[in-house]
Amino acid sequence: MPEGTTLVAAGNAEITASVIGDGGIGFGGRTYDTLADAAAAASGASPNSWTYWVADLANGHCSLSSLREASLGIRTES
Repeated sequence: MPEGTTLVAAGNAEITASVIGDGGIGFGGRTYDTLADAAAAASGASPNSWTYWVADLANGHCSLSSLREASLGIRTES
């Protein structure tokens, strides 16, 4: 994800993080090496970081799991 992308906790728009230049995740004044570490800090638990965060994109919010599937060419059945 590009630097500066805002990540929002699914279901709680008041919790936000951002992708920083080295690929880390900035949240709460700290830098985390992984999405999982940032999700754990934000939630106080160990959620699935691919579904916990959604990217705030120009065309709306998109879950990281959906972006990952699209980038890998994974098709999910509906």
